[in-house]
Amino acid sequence: MNRYLLFLSGLLLALSGRSQAPSIKVISRYNYYLPGDRPSVVGMLPDSISPGGYRLLLLRDGKTVAAADDAEGHRLTVTVPDLPMGATMFSYRVEQAGRTVSEGGLELRRLPS
Repeated sequence: MNRYLLFLSGLLLALSGRSQAPSIKVISRYNYYLPGDRPSVVGMLPDSISPGGYRLLLLRDGKTVAAADDAEGHRLTVTVPDLPMGATMFSYRVEQAGRTVSEGGLELRRLPS
């Protein structure tokens, strides 16, 4: 029993010392875009971290289509070039010093005029 308690307390100590990845939210500025609109994607960094060294990459079919290297406040913003008509799936990756700290996907829609 003592070994079990010792193991659990050691495990809890180890887990509490681990640094957690920051919660980074990546969204499309709007739900849809009209032909004259400039689509954009925003990565919102938490206020609790320094925004320096973060990078937002937007990918389509595995290829980078846009990147933001400089944060404005705690936001990384990319403009999407050539968004086709209809729904298009993108993936994103947020990096810090070359290491991926967040990734996911989002869908952007361009409506006909």
